[in-house]
Amino acid sequence: MVSGLSHFGGIMNVICRTVSLLTFCSAAAFAQKSQPIEIGFDASLASIKYNYNQNTPNGQRQGSTTSTLFAFPIQSVRVGFPLNDRIALEPSLGFMHASTDGLSQTGYDARVALVVALTQDRHQPQWFARPFVGVAHDWQGLLDTHTTLGVGAGVRLPMADRIASRIEGRYTYYSMSNFDGGHELGLYFGLSFFTH
Repeated sequence: MVSGLSHFGGIMNVICRTVSLLTFCSAAAFAQKSQPIEIGFDASLASIKYNYNQNTPNGQRQGSTTSTLFAFPIQSVRVGFPLNDRIALEPSLGFMHASTDGLSQTGYDARVALVVALTQDRHQPQWFARPFVGVAHDWQGLLDTHTTLGVGAGVRLPMADRIASRIEGRYTYYSMSNFDGGHELGLYFGLSFFTH
């Protein structure tokens, strides 16, 4: 078992890394003052499949398990710092807590993405691609860390001068110590607010 202090240390580690990343991104954003910063949050609906291949006293055990997650109203928050008029560096931080039959699980997910706008006019539907990498921490008695890698594609739909809805489909791969890997197909929907 990992002590509560170790769990707290893991959480603080994620927070410190995220703050450091945001500080770095803020400095980069000052060089692009003409481009607005995008601040947003997303809800999500995702299907996650884990493949396992384990040695047991009775021989090799193979299989998979699939779960569906719905996170509403906020699964993650994100901030997009423009690097030029088409590309933004977008760190995000997600949180999940689930409880079933007396068992609880908490997860933290930190990612960094490049949001590449395929169309430039923010006042029209704006299509984008979004490759990303990240790290995920799960807490269910023991702290488990996964590397994530994926890609998304979606559209921003203008609602007002500085507000847009955002819809994105994503594929995420999770590297996992106790499984062969995890695959997530997700639909994310949220709101974006622009600084100008």
